[in-house]
Amino acid sequence: MLPSDLLRTRTSRGRIIPLLCAAHAEETAEYELACKITSEFARAYEQKCTKGELLARVSELESTYDYKLVRGLCTLLERRTTFEMASVGSSSATTPVSIRQTLFAESARVGLATSDEARSAIIQRAADLHGMTSPEISEMMWADLDSNLCMTEFGSISPEDLLMWYNMSLVQTLLFRCTRLEFFIDEGTYWKDVLRAVKMRGLMYTLDVTGRDDDDDNSTIRCTLEGPMSIFKMTDRYGTTFAELFPIITRTPAWEISGSIMKRTPSGKKVYSFEMSSAETRDYIRNILEYRQPSAGAAATYDSTTEQKFAKILYQHFDQNDPLGWRITRESEILVAGHRAMIPDFVFERLGRKVYFEIVGFWTPDYINKKIAKLRELLATYDADGAGNLDLVVAVDSSLPCSQITEMVGRNGVFTFGRDISIRPIIEYLQGIDRIISRDMTAGMPRLDKNDMRAEMLSIRDVALRYMVPEDIVPEVVERSGSKGYVRAGQYMFSAKRTAEISEMLHDTKRFVDACSIMESEGIPDSCHADLLAELGYDVMWPDLNPENATIKRT
Repeated sequence: MLPSDLLRTRTSRGRIIPLLCAAHAEETAEYELACKITSEFARAYEQKCTKGELLARVSELESTYDYKLVRGLCTLLERRTTFEMASVGSSSATTPVSIRQTLFAESARVGLATSDEARSAIIQRAADLHGMTSPEISEMMWADLDSNLCMTEFGSISPEDLLMWYNMSLVQTLLFRCTRLEFFIDEGTYWKDVLRAVKMRGLMYTLDVTGRDDDDDNSTIRCTLEGPMSIFKMTDRYGTTFAELFPIITRTPAWEISGSIMKRTPSGKKVYSFEMSSAETRDYIRNILEYRQPSAGAAATYDSTTEQKFAKILYQHFDQNDPLGWRITRESEILVAGHRAMIPDFVFERLGRKVYFEIVGFWTPDYINKKIAKLRELLATYDADGAGNLDLVVAVDSSLPCSQITEMVGRNGVFTFGRDISIRPIIEYLQGIDRIISRDMTAGMPRLDKNDMRAEMLSIRDVALRYMVPEDIVPEVVERSGSKGYVRAGQYMFSAKRTAEISEMLHDTKRFVDACSIMESEGIPDSCHADLLAELGYDVMWPDLNPENATIKRT
């Protein structure tokens, strides 16, 4: 953003319009100024000028061009420039502050210097004390002042990019006084990043779908930001947030924003409308994100500490590397129903089945009513489409009345929370979905291929991964495929022929460890030794905890 006193706008019929610069129009005065001011910075860097010398050169341009534009461009270029104090003398311990302290102390001792000779004597005394020369003392005395700092680095930039950057900063400065904001983005295009930026700032929002007809899939999403207090009391907070959101919104190929801007006028505060779109600013605001300062190593952000704690527990409980288990994604997709849209906080997905999870915390009554209306329309739409009921679980703050939500979603799909959200209701709900998945996939599961049907030993895990089905239905599928006589031992299944061979080998075996050695030599995984012995009709007798003393006995 720019300082507010450098904002350049015009007003017309209740609208406020920022005075943007055409970045690619080389014949304009703005482009000419951008060329001159970047050249001044580059020349000052080559000559190692002080900041004061640089600004004196730039100020000469104010007599020819709009001084607000000159100072605005200069402010941006200063952010690409490093100014440091020039080093004088050999002692790093000597600083301008210590030199001034010495000079003031010496002046107090001998009296105020009223002549050049007296002044030179005081400076020479300070030079002797610091082991420096008088010229070095005079040069370093005020070396830490802002105007005396020297240019040490400058990131060059083209006039076109400078004007693009200026336009972005100008709009951000205008949005600092924004009291209401709505924005549109293309559905399915970058909305996730934009809305996550809204949520991470703790703002309440509603999503509506516009331009959506039954026979037309083209639609856009409108996001309206809301506040729990009087919006005019939150101007600074909202203004800062809107300014931060603007570069993220402009990342999308097609966008529109509208809002209300409060401006001080001679007759008092007045609210103006403000509108802008990607179509009308195509030559003014573009390719500017390279100048944003992204947070280094930015981690996932959450709407609240409650959600953050819950997410940590979720990721600890569910193995995200298991292709057969529940995968968790945060705010991964948007649910659209009619003219309403919602991004669930989490999506659980397993073997093609999705369960959406939404957290309803404490907000205003109006916000809760909108949330309930949105849930009602979503559930009704998905049910009407004939695609089955929407799998939706809602966690509601216990301080809120949740009877309406419970009535819509179903008692099993709603639970309340206090300070923290419990993972137990989620697990129980997903276990119910697991049973449905197993039932449905058992009915539609094809027969095993010939290689699997001829195998003497089958890994239940491997078969499940090969056909992407739950592990618990593999034994039934094996039996349905015509492979009769298979015996299950732990996570493996053995053919009748193989179990008979192993049984024969164990005929005269008495010790448990000997039986395990025989099975290991036959390629039987040790994880199922005890289970296979039980299936073959053996009991393991444990006189103590030492496996060497354990025996087996056929029952």
